[in-house]
This record gives sequence, structure tokens and C-alpha cells, in this order.
Amino acid sequence: MTRSGLFKVLFAAALLPPLAGCWSAYYDARTFFASGNFASKEQLATLGVPGMPEPGSPADRADMAAVLDWQAKRTPEQCEAAKAQARAGYEVFFGDLYPLPDDPAAAEFIDKVRDDVWLAMGLLKSKYDRPRPYSRDKAVKPCLRRPGGLAYPSGHAALARAYALILSEVAPARRAEFLARADQAALNRVIGGVHHPSDIEAGKLLAEALYEEALADPEFRRGLDAMRARPGRPAGQ
Repeated sequence: MTRSGLFKVLFAAALLPPLAGCWSAYYDARTFFASGNFASKEQLATLGVPGMPEPGSPADRADMAAVLDWQAKRTPEQCEAAKAQARAGYEVFFGDLYPLPDDPAAAEFIDKVRDDVWLAMGLLKSKYDRPRPYSRDKAVKPCLRRPGGLAYPSGHAALARAYALILSEVAPARRAEFLARADQAALNRVIGGVHHPSDIEAGKLLAEALYEEALADPEFRRGLDAMRARPGRPAGQ
């Protein structure tokens, strides 16, 4: 590792404990210093996500009420489903519906999309600084392990939606199936008590804005082609 590279890692290590409030456990030093793969860091910081509800506003109160409503009616099976997706990733969300092609280019493409989503999400979380529901109201009792960090927008919702949009491009006939899977992954975060509904909607909008931005990049379009290359796809897919 070069001296400058070591400095960056050490600098990130010093910053990441307080910044854990802004990023997930997957947001590492590499992503922190990234400039974006399919959009610049500046573009990622200004993607079309509306401002969060003002604390104490009717929309904010409705957000908290929805979290508590799900807490009252959720089932053990729903909590288990949320726990199974606690660690966001392509295989967790879509590995059973559309396994990655046996192609390094496809895996690299998915990793780059993930990094762009995490970078944009981290920048926006830092901007809005919204605590998670259980940090705002002791009545909220998550049924999955409490993640550190901030709430708005939801990284799970953004990442699942981004992957669903990609898969909808490479297998258009299955668009409804992919989007439904992404929507359920996002809702699981509300059911589990770690996100407000508006965090989820903002995550989806972030993914859609990032996807539209990325479509202008030739490398992104080549990545879509790599995803289409999966051999031996089951009949009807």
C-alpha cells in the first residue's frame, strides 16, 4: 500500500466511528473515498430525493404511527423474513430469482452499482441526519438487530430497487416480479422497526434517479449486457 493510500485508510478509520451514524456496516474506506462509478460524487450527492418530513409535522407523526402499527401486527414469520435480509446484497435480494452470470464482468458490475448506491445513500444520510425510529421513540421495539446509523434514505430500499431496475432491463417480462421482491425487501425494514415509510420511499426515488443517471454511461450499458449473458437460464425466464 502506498503512503497516501495508508493515510486515507487511517484517516477513514478515525472518521468512521462517528460516521457510523451515516453509513451502514458495508460502507468502508474504499467507498468513502470513491468518486462514483457511473456518476460523479457531485451528481450522486444531488440525486432527486425530496427532503425528509419535518420533525413533529403531520407527515412525520404519520411515519412513526406506521412503524408502531406494523410493530403491533407483525408476525414472527415477518420478523424472520426481515432478519434474513438484514445484510443487503444482490444474492440476498435476488440470488434465487436471477443468479448472477458466471462472468466476472457481471459480478464487477453489480459491485459497482452497490458502491454507487452506498455512496449516494451515505451522502444523503449525512445531509438529512434523521435518527432511526427506535432512537426517537422508546416505544419502538425492533424485532431484528438494531443497525447503527441514520434513517433517511433507506439503503436497503435503494439497493433492492436499483437491482430490480437492472433486472427489469435484462429480463423485461419479469419486471413485476423483480419490483415486488424489491418492495418487500424495503417494507421489511419498516416491519422490523428500523426505518420509517418515508425513508423507504426516498430510497426508491434515489435508486430510480441513480439508474436514470447511469443509463447515460457506456460502461453501465455494457454491464447490462453482461447481466443478459447468463447461460442456462431456466425455461420461461
